[in-house]
Amino acid sequence: PAVGSIHLCPRNETANKENNGKLQELLEKGAEEVTYTANDTGNGFDLPVPPFFRVCVGCRVMVLKNLDVKDGLVHGTMGDVVEFRGQGTSKYPVLRYEDANGEFQERVITPETFSSTVDGREITRRQVPLSLGWAISIHKSQSSTLDKVHVHLTDCWANGQAYVAFSRAKCLSRVTVDDFQKDNIKTCETVLKYYEKLETPLRDGFTGEFGHIKSRLETSVEARKQVRSKFSGSSLQTAAAFANAAAIAAGISTGFGISTGLEKNSATNNRTFPRGYQKTRPWKQS
Repeated sequence: PAVGSIHLCPRNETANKENNGKLQELLEKGAEEVTYTANDTGNGFDLPVPPFFRVCVGCRVMVLKNLDVKDGLVHGTMGDVVEFRGQGTSKYPVLRYEDANGEFQERVITPETFSSTVDGREITRRQVPLSLGWAISIHKSQSSTLDKVHVHLTDCWANGQAYVAFSRAKCLSRVTVDDFQKDNIKTCETVLKYYEKLETPLRDGFTGEFGHIKSRLETSVEARKQVRSKFSGSSLQTAAAFANAAAIAAGISTGFGISTGLEKNSATNNRTFPRGYQKTRPWKQS
């Protein structure tokens, strides 16, 4: 894998093994280490931060909570520990990260409180909101856009896992893969049958009952051009958004009843979306 690649793993155990190996390499070189122990109220098994967190200078880490949304220090932000500040039990890591404006900032990361409700009882855990970030699970990577990605396909167990991993990268040239085998690409049979049904009229030239689809596809050409002009980045996520928007414009996926025009959506920072698109998360432009 390329230097700086984030390893995306199907299982947490694989990610933990990769992270612990990298941590050990730094410790063997004499890097300063600190271990943080969480302060729990109740049983904290359902909380997203570990009871113990080992970290040293030079560690790649990921933020586990929104700390400063305006400045880009949010859940999923990646950065490096450059030093520790403070003394004794008040000695905390300094995170160097890239902010929302593309500039590098440094911030002391202090403990935060995480809470959840289990069987009607509230549980809390106060811990430094960081985890080792050389490797993360594919599940945890969802909604992220990453510069360099190394995908571990061994032990992929869920439908769509490989797709989620590959679509995290900004471009294919920055993706490397372990164990690329057909059996490691899991796909839902229901989805395959759905697309097979859509491909039938394409192969048959839109004859019979599917004839009306042809005109829909023809009118979608202009819509695709509009989408391309709005989403001009090179990321896979942008490409996926373009493909999805084109399908919607063709009227295929929702009963052929959607307009091919574009409209503003003030709830998503005035970014442009196809009419009828049901937004589930903000689109990121590279």
